[in-house]
Amino acid sequence: MSAKAPGAGPSVSVVVATRDRAERLDALLGALGEQTMAREAFEVIVVDDQSRDETSAVLRRWAAARNLRVTPLRGRGAGPGAARNDGWRAAHGALVAFTDDDCEPTAGWLEHLSAAAGSDGGGDSMVQGRTSPLPDEEHRLGGRARTKSIQALGPWYQTCNMLYSRALLERLGGFDERFTRPAAEDADLAWRAIETGATPRFAPAALVHHAVEPLSAWELLRAGARDPDEALAFRRHPGLRAQAGRLGVFKNPSHALLALALAGGLAARRRRAAALLAIPYARNLARRARDPGAGPLSPPLLLGHDLLEASAAVRGSIRHRTLAL
Repeated sequence: MSAKAPGAGPSVSVVVATRDRAERLDALLGALGEQTMAREAFEVIVVDDQSRDETSAVLRRWAAARNLRVTPLRGRGAGPGAARNDGWRAAHGALVAFTDDDCEPTAGWLEHLSAAAGSDGGGDSMVQGRTSPLPDEEHRLGGRARTKSIQALGPWYQTCNMLYSRALLERLGGFDERFTRPAAEDADLAWRAIETGATPRFAPAALVHHAVEPLSAWELLRAGARDPDEALAFRRHPGLRAQAGRLGVFKNPSHALLALALAGGLAARRRRAAALLAIPYARNLARRARDPGAGPLSPPLLLGHDLLEASAAVRGSIRHRTLAL
């Protein structure tokens, strides 16, 4: 797909990669239709990465709507980073805002992001907004629910709420498409920008609400078993490791406690007192299992999730030849 140079038309392009979330996508586009920014000032480009649900019907309806400029694109099935690359390269705005298909931006989102970027749209603008769970879905929060809450700058710079200048994306070459899974491709882009001179800004008024998705037992275990490439981002970017890692090794605090517990279990064969090392993880597990909505089967499910997730992190560490647990 050939790149389009910015020209007359929208100053901001919103890029969304989507797959099999038709209902959530519809809600997202509805929220974008309520933006306080003038309609002619922004466009929305949605890259459908080969969905199998009703996504295409949702996109056709919104593309025909008059209150929002929506351009649907067909993705290559190469992952969210590749889909976003296709999206921003087809965009016309000097600023490119990213959000996800399970999000609903508040009405002033684009205005606040653009204001934080400043008037120099051709510079190395890089802005992160604030993300909170959807207010109508907060009752779903608990130990087995997936959502995002981002109240300060970094360190993962998730694309649920990020803005870059097109010039910066072009200089960096966009997202690294070797990240084929939705894990750390956004952090890798952000840290490459920072390491080449861009200064990230935080815009707390640019608020996006993120869906709260309760996970079934199977979904929770499957989420733990996925094989993310976060280790690659840790290897590439010492700044990410310094900010997100625990003891320079653990990217998840629960993993550090689990490792301590496992070490204590092994050592207890010779010294029974070593079993006490499992207490911090046991307390962590009990706290998470008491969260609202966790359910009576949560302790073994959360333990299984942690073991699978830690195992995946070990595989990622071996694959990318760096320790990132």
